[in-house]
Amino acid sequence: MDLAEARHCCTHPSCFTSKEDFEEEAVVPLAAMPYDGTAETYVVLAKPEGAMTLGNFVNILRFTVKEVDPSTGEAEEDG
Repeated sequence: MDLAEARHCCTHPSCFTSKEDFEEEAVVPLAAMPYDGTAETYVVLAKPEGAMTLGNFVNILRFTVKEVDPSTGEAEEDG
């Protein structure tokens, strides 16, 4: 599995409390990440001005795994 990478990585938050008070404003995805690597992806959430809202979130990371051609180091489009 060393010859694979994650592509199109995005974080999708789920709120367990007061979901209606939080709005997803922006997502900063990660284009690609090598297997066993680390990187960041971000989500910007907004709440109404002056609101005193608390929430518990779980983040789900969604991505596509692509095989990497060992001779070129490039991810295979059909992999």
